[in-house]
Amino acid sequence: MAKADVHITDAETGETRIYHDDLEWEDEDRSCTFLWSEGNYACDCNRSLHFQWAAGLGTRDYETECGDERYFVRILDRETGAVLYEDAVGP
Repeated sequence: MAKADVHITDAETGETRIYHDDLEWEDEDRSCTFLWSEGNYACDCNRSLHFQWAAGLGTRDYETECGDERYFVRILDRETGAVLYEDAVGP
């Protein structure tokens, strides 16, 4: 089971930050692929939080509207570099 590095790109600024996800990527109870592709982490409002955390910033006074056009992700296996998930559309 892989731990992942989530490369999050802000389409408005072009900036990419790396969020180090320490959860096991796939396990018996859930799929991180689903979380990032269709679940809560697929929404810009939640991706913006991960984008802030990747920079070591808190989340107070930072709000992003729900949507799916501002933040794009490419998720790599931390050990092998293999692509675990990548948005079909992005910058």
